[in-house]
Amino acid sequence: MGESFNIVKQFKVNNILLNGGSLVKLEKSLINELDKLKIPYNFGAADDSIEINSYLFYILNPGGNTNENDNSLVLCFELLNIQFLSTGDISTKIEEKLINEYSALNANILKVSHHGSITSNSELILNFIKPKYAIIQVGLNNQFNHPSDIVIDRLSKRNIKTFKTSINGNIKIIIRANAITVIPFKT
Repeated sequence: MGESFNIVKQFKVNNILLNGGSLVKLEKSLINELDKLKIPYNFGAADDSIEINSYLFYILNPGGNTNENDNSLVLCFELLNIQFLSTGDISTKIEEKLINEYSALNANILKVSHHGSITSNSELILNFIKPKYAIIQVGLNNQFNHPSDIVIDRLSKRNIKTFKTSINGNIKIIIRANAITVIPFKT
């Protein structure tokens, strides 16, 4: 959320999808900005799907949680038999819920939860979805010391190729006929 204002001001944004939980101050401010910029926005709900260029993105969360992070949108989609899972800032509690509700859930590419925080990215979820690649969106020298060394160790022990925006910069993922190429680049 912290960079959302920069994104809508610096990029052409056609629509914004927000979580369905209660709105915090930052989200309310973003909605005011979206109204000024005339950018439409919607609220996602669990088990909804969104179609973008003939590709379906499935919303697996949020669902009325009291913790704002646990209301994060969790999205999954498939492109050319490659599965992608984006987990927002969910905790291990929501990871367990996903495992229980979506028995076929897997992912070749995982957007790691909560900047690599120890409050998520459990061994349980990693063993369940079995990703080959992990992307950690995190700032360099951040005040929370994310990502956790324990999470990095969990990924490493499973031979999950991990990319961190703090080190690698932007991450470009190219998917072609069952092949994944991940290209980090700095802008």
